[in-house]
Amino acid sequence: MDKEYKNQFLQVLWPSSGDMKPDSVYSVLDAGADPSILPMIQQCGLFFECLFAGNLPQELAAAAPYVVKLKKDADFTHQLIDAGWSKNWGIFLTAPPGTGIKDIRKHLRKCLLVRGPEDQKLFFRYYDPRIMRTYLPTCDQKDRDFLFDPIIKFVMEGSSGNEILEFSTDGCVSY
Repeated sequence: MDKEYKNQFLQVLWPSSGDMKPDSVYSVLDAGADPSILPMIQQCGLFFECLFAGNLPQELAAAAPYVVKLKKDADFTHQLIDAGWSKNWGIFLTAPPGTGIKDIRKHLRKCLLVRGPEDQKLFFRYYDPRIMRTYLPTCDQKDRDFLFDPIIKFVMEGSSGNEILEFSTDGCVSY
């Protein structure tokens, strides 16, 4: 990602908004997408939580989804963007100021299992941008209300990797 495009992406996540407090910004990363993701998370120095509960076997922990509370100027944030953009490592989201990682994790865990057409439980990998950018436009109002509460927006790469997609309850904006 070139510097100008990266700055635009950071502006989407942390808009200059005058006197308003910045939103809480998170990334949901699929550790199974690349073996370097989990070590990066473990060494990031930021708050993170696994979306799976309990004491996981090493193989499952290495492939699990993780939510990380990002800081705009943190080295990890820039390493994540530089290394993972256009590789479908995960999605980004913003929440109202003061929304804690425990609240975000609790909400995101509710989205991990869905019911299939025959009422079977299915694992939903919504944190994969390929899935999320396809799913969000198909949501009815009830699904959008559930998915977005307390989230303000989801941000992810477009299919080409040269596009920033910003989804809110109002729809999608592309940069």
